[in-house]
Amino acid sequence: MIFSYTVCFVRIFRFLLFFCLFAMLVTGCAVKKAPQAVSKTKVVGPEKPVAVVPATRVSLAMALPLTGPYGGIGEQILEGANGAQQLLQDQGSGVEVIVIDTNEPDYLDRLAALPDSVSVVGGPLRPDVFESIALNNLNAKHAFFTFMQSLPNSVTEGRNAWRFFSSPTDQMRTLMEYALKNFGISKMGVLYPNEPFGRRVAQLYSEEAKNLGVTIVNMASYPPDDPLRWSDIVAEFLYAGQENAQDSFQAVFLPDAWSKVEMLVPYFYYHQKEHMLIMGSTLWGQTLTSERHIDAHNFRLSVYPSPWWSGSDTVAARQLNRYVKGEKSIWQALGFDFVRFVATLGAFPLEADGNFINQRIQETLHFSWCMAPITWDYTGVAEQTMFVLTPTADGTRLANTGLLRKRLMR
Repeated sequence: MIFSYTVCFVRIFRFLLFFCLFAMLVTGCAVKKAPQAVSKTKVVGPEKPVAVVPATRVSLAMALPLTGPYGGIGEQILEGANGAQQLLQDQGSGVEVIVIDTNEPDYLDRLAALPDSVSVVGGPLRPDVFESIALNNLNAKHAFFTFMQSLPNSVTEGRNAWRFFSSPTDQMRTLMEYALKNFGISKMGVLYPNEPFGRRVAQLYSEEAKNLGVTIVNMASYPPDDPLRWSDIVAEFLYAGQENAQDSFQAVFLPDAWSKVEMLVPYFYYHQKEHMLIMGSTLWGQTLTSERHIDAHNFRLSVYPSPWWSGSDTVAARQLNRYVKGEKSIWQALGFDFVRFVATLGAFPLEADGNFINQRIQETLHFSWCMAPITWDYTGVAEQTMFVLTPTADGTRLANTGLLRKRLMR
């Protein structure tokens, strides 16, 4: 029983606390040697006081874990930030980044000691850290752009805090809009694991479907630890209550991890549903980045959303590859985009309020992203339209909409 509860908790942690953020942390993220910072980066530690920079320059801070179990991700974000600094320096822009390790016990004091010239703070990664920041009213002096999926109820997004990250509904909206706009699919099904993680995801999907005018024809669950029952459950899910073609659905959302979906999808073919769009979650990407044995036949009609795609060819993506060496991930892309974004925003006056910042954000609409682009509405609420990827025998690729359309129509 304890094991079952633990598994459920980890799955919730992995899905709802971003996309791949806490999932990567739970599965174990290797802590790499700290990257060499460019000369203008100051890591604020026990022996290093906060430096005051001239007000005429753009100065920002990043609240990141650089030690402990979260340190690996923090360092990857810093790698991207350092690359962006070097790029901006080469372009003649002076930007200084002050990095504060949120794993240090006095990180709140260091945040409080940031100079007035720091307009924006990037981070933190973890909700509990930001709760402490908000409790101490530290977000009143600086604009915090958090790397989290959602903000606590104690703050209002777009007024006294912002997100530089996707929300759980972003991936669902991305999938539904992709199916609706490209294939005219407005009737869908949801098959989810019967556990807290699955039930929560199914609820979010149902709510977003209503917002987009999508009809959920059937929603069913399966016991995640009893695969012997899955075939019968899939059969009932596909045909229950569907007495004619008008009652059927053309796409199904399978939010479970790749290892479970690999076992579920063959049952769709076994029960003669060979022309249905299979839509997965961002959890797929964690496995598919290293998967070498993808069944291309079973997943030829499958797509999943991702905030990052290594094959992106935007101007920013090419710059990332030039200024950040080695293998890249969402985390380097996040740091790279964030520093350049804040440089584009420019410095804020001390009296700047949420309305001023939201107006300034609207002036960045032509910003070039290396990760999936984030947009903010006029109230400062963030939304990320993700890449739609598909698993193939040669690895993950950007979804080929034309090819998928042909296969769906056969």
